[in-house]
Amino acid sequence: MPNPGSTTTPLLSLEPSVPAVTRLAEAVEGANTLLYHAITGGQDLPPSVRDPIIKARIAVDRKEPLNGEEEGAFLEAYSRLALRVAPVTASTLEATSRRRVRRGWTGVMLGLSPVSDAQRLAARFGLLAVCLIFAIAVGEWTRTFIGSISTAESQFATNAKEMREAEIRRGSVEDQIGMLTGSAEGPADTANTGAVRQALKSRQAEVQASIWALNYANDQLQETIDQGYATLGRFLFVSGDKLKHVIGPVGTILGAFLLPVLYGALGTCAFIMRSLYREMIDRTFDARRTGEFTVRIFLGMLSGLSLQWLLVRPDGSGAAGATPAVLAFLGGYSVEMLFTALDRLVHLVAGRLRPAHRAQPGGRTPGRGRTTSAGSAPRRTRGTPTTGTAPGHPAPGSVTALAPARAGS
Repeated sequence: MPNPGSTTTPLLSLEPSVPAVTRLAEAVEGANTLLYHAITGGQDLPPSVRDPIIKARIAVDRKEPLNGEEEGAFLEAYSRLALRVAPVTASTLEATSRRRVRRGWTGVMLGLSPVSDAQRLAARFGLLAVCLIFAIAVGEWTRTFIGSISTAESQFATNAKEMREAEIRRGSVEDQIGMLTGSAEGPADTANTGAVRQALKSRQAEVQASIWALNYANDQLQETIDQGYATLGRFLFVSGDKLKHVIGPVGTILGAFLLPVLYGALGTCAFIMRSLYREMIDRTFDARRTGEFTVRIFLGMLSGLSLQWLLVRPDGSGAAGATPAVLAFLGGYSVEMLFTALDRLVHLVAGRLRPAHRAQPGGRTPGRGRTTSAGSAPRRTRGTPTTGTAPGHPAPGSVTALAPARAGS
């Protein structure tokens, strides 16, 4: 414990000066990086911007302290330089530079060249996009396979119904043939009866051929359905017998929920990679924005799913003729589409829920004139003249005025 009377400065008072020195060294390094970037870009910098930065860099390299005047001149020059090269900063140059990035042990073993933080992040999102494409391909194949099985089952049911109707027709034809055969045992068989019997036999043969064709088609469809359930069961790790009872909900969940989420995430990856490409060219990528891109992925997934509920019609068609997959991809690429659709929906619902304007109660309403007990202004009856004469009789002045005209005619 230090003596209260002594003039020795405690060691704790020296700790705040260490971060200040570190910040100054980092600022000098960043200013020097921006300075050479501006010079290599062809910018003409005045000595008032260039010289203080060079002096500060030499002092830091020699580990010499800067006085207040020199530090102020350096900070002013650094500020002016940052305004000249904005939006490029020292951190964006470092994030898009390969020279200061150390390779991992995998890169050393494989002999890979160093990559910047922006390239590494772009490679991660590119790999994520490839995985999403593979997942979408698997999901689309599964949905198409489920759709083919459902179509085969529908066709099987249609063929079975036609087969039952054909069997009924065959029974009716056989009954008619039997009646003709029974009636031929009494009187002599006429030529007309023989022709009718021959026509019925031909019709019986046609119906029997139709039954055989439907039976063969149903056998093929049943084999296709069984093999489809077996293949899909091996793919989904579910037995074919159990899958028959849940194939409808599985197809609905896959087409209405999982695939829109994947398409939305893929659209977001496309947007992020495009942004990274532009920022790498302009040297404006900031590694501190990595968290924003992650949040954008989740927003894209939510947007791709929500737009299915807002813009897809019951028949499966989307707005402006776009398919649900295209809407989900566009929703992930431009998250603003979701917020625009939500704003329109909110205005629509709010307009319908707004109460209707009610008329003011009482016998008077604002306006000129008096009102009747019903609250409406008195109306003048049609045909009632303003001269006080009875309805249906013209005014005297009008009759007198018309008399000369009639006499002249």
